[in-house]
Formats: sequence, C-alpha cells, structure tokens
Amino acid sequence: MRFLTVAAVISLMAGPVLAQSQNVIPVYSGQVTFENSERFTIAVANRVDTIVGVKLTVDPTDNRSPQGYLVDRMSDDGGVYISRTHRNMGGVQINASSAYWRHGSYVIDGFFVVKYGGMGQGVMGYQLQPVDEAAVLLSSAQRITIDANDIPAEARAVSAD
Repeated sequence: MRFLTVAAVISLMAGPVLAQSQNVIPVYSGQVTFENSERFTIAVANRVDTIVGVKLTVDPTDNRSPQGYLVDRMSDDGGVYISRTHRNMGGVQINASSAYWRHGSYVIDGFFVVKYGGMGQGVMGYQLQPVDEAAVLLSSAQRITIDANDIPAEARAVSAD
C-alpha cells in the first residue's frame, strides 16, 4: 500500500476545492445507502486532489436494489466501488481499493486523497488513494465529522479539475 509523506500531505492541503478549504478535512461516517449515496458520491467527486476521511460501511447491492445504485467488490483482492447513475445523465463511481469485508458489509476506513480516474459510458470515476493517517492526524487541519445521512446536497463538479 502506498502512503504519502508528511510534506506531500501538507502540499495537497494547499490545493483548491469547491466549497471547502483544505484547512478542513471532511470525515464521512456512518453507512452509505441508496438514499444518501448520491450526496456521498458527489461530495467525494467535488474534492479531487484533496484529502477526505472516510469511516463508512456499505452493504452490497443485489437484484432488488434500486436502479442506478450499485455496490460491488472491485476484485478478488478486495476493495469496493459505489456507483450512482441516472438514465441518460451519467453518474459518479467511487472506487476504494483498500475497503474490506466485515460482517456482511464493506468497510472503508482511513484518510484518502481523491483522484479522478476518467470517464466510461458517461460515468465519472474517482479513486480513494490511502494517505498516511498519522500525518493527517498530526497536521493542523481541522477534521469535521459528517454523518452520511447529513451530507449536504452539492452541485456536481462539471469537470475533474
């Protein structure tokens, strides 16, 4: 697993982000569900090249799940992706390769830099790349915990920049 140095974490904190200064690191907690998945995926997508904290669980989807909402493992080695799409309007997919399976749910836990991964079939993909948790915890950045059910609605960023 690759981690960034303290200097890299501090330099990432200086990058611009919509509706947030990197002096503040949002920490998303709770459980991702169909009802809050759009707010979560857009909140993460709007924070490209910045650090976010994630302490979430998410249940896998099945054939009874609402259309346009998909949660599944990335590979046999682990990880999970959360995809929220709309017919003829594209969508957002968040990939967390460090996620693991515990008691019937995927767990995403740590601090990550959000990276844009590209677009496929109208869905914009983003990677949660782990950063050194100790460096984040020792930084002067304020961490604000936001429950997944309380993530404010945001307009989706038009581009990955």
